[in-house]
Amino acid sequence: MNKLVSMIVSIPLAGMIIVFSLVNRDPVTLDFWPLTLTASIPVFAIILISLMIGVLWGGLAAWLAAMRPVDEGHDVFWVGIAAPEQVLLADLRKALIQVDVSDVAVALAGSALLLLLFWRLGGFRAGGEEVQEPPSVRLHRYINQGEGSSVEFKSTVRTNLRAGKRGKEIELAWLKAVVAFLNSKGGTLLIGVDDGGRIVGIEADGFENQDRCHLHLKNLINQHIGAEYSSFIQISLVDVDGSTVVLMECQPANGPVFLRIGKNEEFYIRSGPSSVKLSPSQMISYVLQNMKS
Repeated sequence: MNKLVSMIVSIPLAGMIIVFSLVNRDPVTLDFWPLTLTASIPVFAIILISLMIGVLWGGLAAWLAAMRPVDEGHDVFWVGIAAPEQVLLADLRKALIQVDVSDVAVALAGSALLLLLFWRLGGFRAGGEEVQEPPSVRLHRYINQGEGSSVEFKSTVRTNLRAGKRGKEIELAWLKAVVAFLNSKGGTLLIGVDDGGRIVGIEADGFENQDRCHLHLKNLINQHIGAEYSSFIQISLVDVDGSTVVLMECQPANGPVFLRIGKNEEFYIRSGPSSVKLSPSQMISYVLQNMKS
């Protein structure tokens, strides 16, 4: 009877945990203060781990509270019985090695539910494909990383904040960074983040909506870099506390990439935190060197 009650209670409870996990699997960033350490953990994992810690702590407290010192003031006495070990442990050994069908059924049902949860969360992927973090998590990771050879910040897409108006030089500035990333080892451009790593958003650019902004970015890339390289550039627009940030992740291109400005073509690579323009002879040497490596 107890086994049946255990199955009736445990199987629906496991199902509820799975549904709860699937609904609350979005990651959140934990800051382990005072250590300079952050981690991205799903919401359900934080809640379940907290519950497990609470149950273990409560069980330990109850166990300690149940312990009582031997009170010598009571009229009690202890009786010791000597008997062969085989006699005392015979029944216990039988209970330990006895296979209970209900226990096996519960174990199999629990395993099946865990496998279902693992599958729904993307645990089974062909070729060992990694699960990509959400754009918001990647965005904060890049900001924490800071500007360098593979990360660059820009405040706006097209607006000169000092002049208070749109300027083509602002667009060309981040396009140079994209070309440099494509010609180097790849990198990430964040637009809507100032040089200090503070999120300012792209609201100053005055786009009607995110679709308009995304279309403008794609048109500029096609015009000045080339539509054939769009597959090496992943664009995401991320909402952070009411501000929109452009997350542009670039993979190394399969050939030299040029920035077209009018009738001129310019070749850029990354050198530390900067995008450096190479002369024709430097470009040829760079391309040949990369072909050898």
